[in-house]
Amino acid sequence: MSHELDPKHQDWILDPAWYLARYPDVETFGGTPWEHYVHLGDGEGRQPGPLFDPEFYTRCYLPLEGTHPGRHYIVDGRPIGLLPAPQPRSADESRRAMRAALYPQRPPIILIGHDAQRAGAPILLLGLASHYRLLGYKPVFILRSSGPLDSDFRALGTVFVLAEGWNLEGLAAAIPAGVPIIGNTGWSSLVMDEISDEGPRLLLIHEMVDYLREHDLLRSVARRQMVTVAMPSMVGPLERALAEVSSTVPKVVCVRPGLQTSQPTRRAVAAVRRELTQRWGAHVDVFIGAGYADRRKGFDRFLQAARSIAQLHPAAAFVWLGELSSWAKGLADEATSKGLRLHLPGFRKDATAWYAASQMYLLTSRQDPGPTTCMDAARAGVPFVGYRSDLGILSLEAELKGTAMFVPDDDVDVFARRALEVLATESPHARQDRAHYIAKVTAFSRYADAIVDTLWDAHGFRRPGRALSSIRRRLGWARSIKHALHYGPPALLQRLEHSTGLPLQQLSGASRLPSLAGDQRSIQLALYAPGAGNAPNDALRSVKQVAALEAGDRAWITEPSLLVDARFPVDLYLIRTPLADGVTWDATHSLVLEHRSSIANLTQYSTANLPAWVRQGARPPHTGCGPRLAPPPPDRRCGCQPPAQAPTFRWASSSTCTTPSSPPPC
Repeated sequence: MSHELDPKHQDWILDPAWYLARYPDVETFGGTPWEHYVHLGDGEGRQPGPLFDPEFYTRCYLPLEGTHPGRHYIVDGRPIGLLPAPQPRSADESRRAMRAALYPQRPPIILIGHDAQRAGAPILLLGLASHYRLLGYKPVFILRSSGPLDSDFRALGTVFVLAEGWNLEGLAAAIPAGVPIIGNTGWSSLVMDEISDEGPRLLLIHEMVDYLREHDLLRSVARRQMVTVAMPSMVGPLERALAEVSSTVPKVVCVRPGLQTSQPTRRAVAAVRRELTQRWGAHVDVFIGAGYADRRKGFDRFLQAARSIAQLHPAAAFVWLGELSSWAKGLADEATSKGLRLHLPGFRKDATAWYAASQMYLLTSRQDPGPTTCMDAARAGVPFVGYRSDLGILSLEAELKGTAMFVPDDDVDVFARRALEVLATESPHARQDRAHYIAKVTAFSRYADAIVDTLWDAHGFRRPGRALSSIRRRLGWARSIKHALHYGPPALLQRLEHSTGLPLQQLSGASRLPSLAGDQRSIQLALYAPGAGNAPNDALRSVKQVAALEAGDRAWITEPSLLVDARFPVDLYLIRTPLADGVTWDATHSLVLEHRSSIANLTQYSTANLPAWVRQGARPPHTGCGPRLAPPPPDRRCGCQPPAQAPTFRWASSSTCTTPSSPPPC
């Protein structure tokens, strides 16, 4: 598909009569209204008709300082369901859509962000969501506006973009108190103001205090129960600033950031080096910087340092990864016109390959709570030199010895000399040691786990997902366990037993291993909800009995508390009295929240229409006794996002398990 509009084929977003009435100067153009819009009007931000709002579309979906909203909508946005104008939803519509998003295929976790731009905070939110999906959560996003990473967010969960017209009060009304909520950046606190603080809530602060004060965010942040910051040096200033605007100050905890990057492949690094060689030749030393190029990131300082380094080291070349503001584009054009070897690839998802192909990172930010980009470079073995500005990373200077060197603020000549001194002492061995050290102290899984642990522990909740992680960990050990059971000495069995929590020495030589190391099957359990009936006489009544169940076993249980000790995922059949509204999440809310780490599938039966096996007191059927209902197609207009697989929590309206209900309608 072409990325340009055809001047000869008019699109419906243009209303010629409306356009001419709105912009009388079009009559002097000498062409059709559509030709004027394609060649001039779209770039000028003109509105082509009443059905398309260019200001909304630019603010909500385009990259920072993006242009030509009409072209973007026709070529890229409309095929994926982006809206041409805001579509206000009522509080009731928003409430029902959020309830549909919380349809309990998995226990949900709500992640709040400012936007979906290609920048650090949205990328961090995507990383957290991916990690929490592995822990068994279902991410649901609330964003103030969208951006180029919109499809990445929707690939992980349902997304509610407030700028599209969702009613925040309605969304908040549908969120049960026990659902965990994480707000990312100070802007998210404004959204959290509309949501009840009952239950696990946590706000992640990445901005410096001056930024929060400048944008009048301190009062909103002060209303939170707990906030986290990325660097130890940020704790004291934030506490003092919050005390200035509020008599009650939230608890401020430092959780050091983790890196989402992994080691790039040799092929990716080779591709970057080929691109750089084609541009500058084989014998160049590449100095790199990254981030959204604005004054806060010090893009002008980067160019000043580049010119100074180039004078001392003619083999130097320079790369900046990230989007550029219009201010930065002007500076870059001026620098290249004067002969500076500068390459601007823009935002790159393969940033780690670019770091690995570089020799030095230049940290020129004026103010930054991290930054993590220099740590990403260090993870690839690259040293960095930075100014002693208002940086959170300065609190880790002692730990980064051999990785970072900081020089006096705005002393360009000293900065350039230090960078070249570090470059002269570098070796492949030093890069390898640096990469291993940074990988150890900045593991992203450690950071993401610390965030969710802080979230739950601070509010007195038992963290869900630990039992699920335990199951996954046991299954991951299956191959080692199988080898140990058949060939391993007692010491190996003891070590694996400690790691997995399994009674391996008792299992040695037994035939029970295949059910553990096989295809992660589940057990089927049936349960009467309180007041719905009595379990059969042979129902399991003790924790020990449930813990002894093997994959594929079927039984009744008397209490939901017995689920917590099941060694395998549970397919639960719940028999309960019908509710007036017949919805799923509200009906099973407390049960799912309390035992979310054990339940894999949940099917509900009404006492008004029981299947034969329940009436006879027989064991529940095996999962998959019939085809499941296919998920509905995505509908961006109502915000519903189907799960990756068919719904696993369902209300059975007949005597079979093949008729699950779909989520509440949008």
